[in-house]
Amino acid sequence: MQPSHIAHTDLAADVPVCHPPLPYRPRAHEPVPRWDLLRAGERVSMDIEFQLYKKDPAIWADAKIKGTKIKRQHRIGHVTVVNEQREVVLDVFAACPVEEGVEVSLPPPEFGVDWEDLKVENGAVPGEIVETWLQQIFTNRTVILHGGSGDVYHRYTGSVLLAYAV
Repeated sequence: MQPSHIAHTDLAADVPVCHPPLPYRPRAHEPVPRWDLLRAGERVSMDIEFQLYKKDPAIWADAKIKGTKIKRQHRIGHVTVVNEQREVVLDVFAACPVEEGVEVSLPPPEFGVDWEDLKVENGAVPGEIVETWLQQIFTNRTVILHGGSGDVYHRYTGSVLLAYAV
């Protein structure tokens, strides 16, 4: 039995969508993609704010090391996608699993990602689902990045997200 704040949707193959119980009010405005706002071949704009993480090389073979230091990497914290009419197609916080040997930190507060926003029980969507939605949105589209090359990143699951865009 699912908690009462979980609802099913037919978007993205029946992925459960979280609707948080009150009193917490999530700051994301479109936590499920508005597929109806996308037109074939239309450009979209995207802005991402990141969670920062680093993996313990004693546990993770794929830990990134630069010299003698473990390198911090990016994964989605918050993402917004808008269409050419400036309509919000997706605005969501991404929840990533707590994993042994993975240290997570957040960017400075002015970037707008905080720990409460990243909890599934507060409306965040699992990061793997968000990445899948972004792949679907970006496929065969031009993607305009708000932060320029700073918003190009490698997915937490390993492949390059913007490889799906034209």
